[in-house]
Amino acid sequence: MRTRRLRICRAGVRKHEALASRLGRRCCHLNRNASDKARGANSDSNPSFRLPRPYSVMTNSHRDAAYIAPKFKVRHQMQDIEITLQAIKNSLCREVDVGGLIARSETAHKWKAPWRSLLLRETVAWRLQDLLEQSLALSRSGSLLGARILLRSTFETLAVLVYLNRSMRNVVAGTLEFHEFSVKTTRLLIGSRDESTSHESINILNILYVANKRYPGLKDWYTALCESAHPNYEGMLLGYSTSDSQSHVTRFENRWNSLFGKSHQSALQACLDVFVGEYNDEWPAAHDALEQWLEKNDAKLEATKPKTN
Repeated sequence: MRTRRLRICRAGVRKHEALASRLGRRCCHLNRNASDKARGANSDSNPSFRLPRPYSVMTNSHRDAAYIAPKFKVRHQMQDIEITLQAIKNSLCREVDVGGLIARSETAHKWKAPWRSLLLRETVAWRLQDLLEQSLALSRSGSLLGARILLRSTFETLAVLVYLNRSMRNVVAGTLEFHEFSVKTTRLLIGSRDESTSHESINILNILYVANKRYPGLKDWYTALCESAHPNYEGMLLGYSTSDSQSHVTRFENRWNSLFGKSHQSALQACLDVFVGEYNDEWPAAHDALEQWLEKNDAKLEATKPKTN
């Protein structure tokens, strides 16, 4: 099936409004259809998009006898983003208990990578909800530059979850060695760029590259937000001035709201929609598949494991 792609026009401010509109229309249709599941869900790009179905209530604790991945309960159309963000905030995971994972599969969860994957999933949820809530508040107060900078960070955070989910799928598909995946989960969870930890974080551009293969156009939107965040033409002259070519007069004013106010919420919505699909549907499916794979391949992994897993 042909993958829908998002393309960005680099000519002037219209690129942002056009891309936000397309993201709003396309990226909200998330879940795999039956043909994707029949292929084992191992392709890098999402072959089709459709509105997510209603979700079950997420529990605040993982202390069940056998852990069941929680899900957010969100409205089907998610028309009011503020209500949706509050609902997610109220349902954020409050604790992770390893005992529930062990009860679910002692063999799979003697390896640390699945546990790290769970911690990553929940950390992404906390950070992404926080960023979106603040970005929405800034945009509604007319502070669009700050709102766009926060949204840029939100897309980076979203990309981490997509990257994690694709990595789990790749282990099961045989295209990523498990011990290498385990190292990736460590770097994603406790990696740093300033040597404050003993692990170097994975370059965010590499993470975005993988996420963009799943959702073509995501990196284009991120790049557009970077132009606002950095002191380039858009972040400087375009954002704060207009020029009259006839009189050769440059006038200064804050133009961020007039430039991006209309398109900002649709971009927030697109980011949130992709997140809900990756959190509610893709992560549980990929994690379940990884558990089953670990149970089948445990002996081989024991024979090849490094000193630490």
